[in-house]
Amino acid sequence: MAISDKQVAPLLGMLTTDLPGCSTADKLAALERALREFLTRSRCWRETLTVIIPPCEHEAPLPWPRDAYAIYVGVVSINGGPFTRHGRFPPPLLIIPSSERNGAQAVDFECELSREKPAEVKLIGTLVSPRGCIDVPDWIMDRYGEAIADGAHMMLKKHARKPYTDLAGATECERGFVRGIADACCDGVRREREMLAT
Repeated sequence: MAISDKQVAPLLGMLTTDLPGCSTADKLAALERALREFLTRSRCWRETLTVIIPPCEHEAPLPWPRDAYAIYVGVVSINGGPFTRHGRFPPPLLIIPSSERNGAQAVDFECELSREKPAEVKLIGTLVSPRGCIDVPDWIMDRYGEAIADGAHMMLKKHARKPYTDLAGATECERGFVRGIADACCDGVRREREMLAT
């Protein structure tokens, strides 16, 4: 599991209080699952990326930061212009999973974007950290670390027949997790508007 110690240490600290007998490995696994669920449901981690697609080609790799992968990709502009030119939308695109591209996600347009010169395509992606990884931008942990820890707490307290099983406590933690997701959804929309305005 790829772990950012700086990000994980505070989260583990939040999980030590009322989980007697819970191993560190179980806590890390729950944190990773809670983080992925948080990012998938809130869609708060959005980044822009510019890719160059050679003439007569329609595919390009997507080197997202921190080896993240996109669950959604949209076109912002093609060759510096708005993505609707003369009333025409860009051709539909497909996200090719990393398993088919030697470990790197790719974008594949239905047809080539230019026959004479390379096409510069600015994309916006909604990102999720890869499986087995706890490494996201610091602002996510700063703003939503407590909600992510609530999600891990919820998952662990729902384990059956464990010394730390606590269904009432899990319900309370779930409220904090869902509240954090709702806040992050609003922040994600605001962040995307700011990114598209620049």
